[in-house]
Amino acid sequence: MLTDSDSPVYATLRPWLSILESQHLLRQENTGDREWIELSHDRLIAPIQSSNVRWRKTHLSRLQIQSEAWIRGGKPLSALFSGAELEAAEDIEKNSPESLSDVDTEFLRASQALRKGRRRLRVLESGLGILLVIALVAVFQYRSAYQEIARNQRQLELVRATSMARDGRGPEALSSVIRTIDAVDVGDSDARFESDFAFTQVLGLQPPVLATLGSHTDLVRALAFSDDGKTLYSGGWDGSLRAWPLRTVDSPAGVLLTSMSSIYAIARHPGRKLMAVTDTNGRVVLWRVEDTGAVQVAIAPPLLPVSTVQPRVTAIPRRSTVTAPSSSWAPTTVVFSYGAPNNLRRSGKASALAFTRP
Repeated sequence: MLTDSDSPVYATLRPWLSILESQHLLRQENTGDREWIELSHDRLIAPIQSSNVRWRKTHLSRLQIQSEAWIRGGKPLSALFSGAELEAAEDIEKNSPESLSDVDTEFLRASQALRKGRRRLRVLESGLGILLVIALVAVFQYRSAYQEIARNQRQLELVRATSMARDGRGPEALSSVIRTIDAVDVGDSDARFESDFAFTQVLGLQPPVLATLGSHTDLVRALAFSDDGKTLYSGGWDGSLRAWPLRTVDSPAGVLLTSMSSIYAIARHPGRKLMAVTDTNGRVVLWRVEDTGAVQVAIAPPLLPVSTVQPRVTAIPRRSTVTAPSSSWAPTTVVFSYGAPNNLRRSGKASALAFTRP
């Protein structure tokens, strides 16, 4: 710097310049009526700048350091203040707002906005938790109320069944108890005990067994009474059709036929000595039942062309028919007119039979 030694400004600065010169920081050189003033050496500039940077770092606040790092990192949310750090930064702003730069202020506002959002989220989570608890309590109360209603209905049904049994309506009472038992949860031991106890009561109120007629050599699958009620016909899986006289229960059954496979169902014609029988092979066979046995009248094989099926007896009225399901366990019904050979065809197994009146 070139100065004029006679200027008033130089006269004012001269004492300070002398001090810096005495510390060898400045060097002065006279050139006539002027003086040159310069730093002692250019290499002092970098150390002085570094010293200034170190001083600034040691005297910067935590807020100023973090705000600069936040700007350099692209303003990530993870760098914002929270908790005690944010409260300390707010104290700095309150006590010495002039010390904050625009970057510091922006950083502080972003930290406050993040804290506000987190508080709202916590409030929302708390509200959802309370709603969940309320919902669980409501579900529990609803389930308890439903179980109480079901328990009351079950007890009422059992009381009604017992009352029906006392009134002589034994089969109806027994059916009611069985339906109640079927509806009981296996794990509900109290309900099982109540239902079993009522079942025992209803059984004890049933009319006594009149007679034991006898048995087949396998499961009895079908029963039918005669028109006069004096004979009971039974069909079993042993392939036999038997007639049990009911006037003398000790009399042995008459074996009407044994030529079929396991019998599924039987039906006796009202007013005629005709018996329809179906077996596991899917056949529907019509028999004329006499006291001494049964004579085959017609047969409907499971899969047989209609032209090959002919009834042995043609004296059956055309309006006389027998019905059976059209296939195994199918919910349909097929009507066979045994006065018309062309109707004697079906497929599958029949689980039930019934005649119409001529």
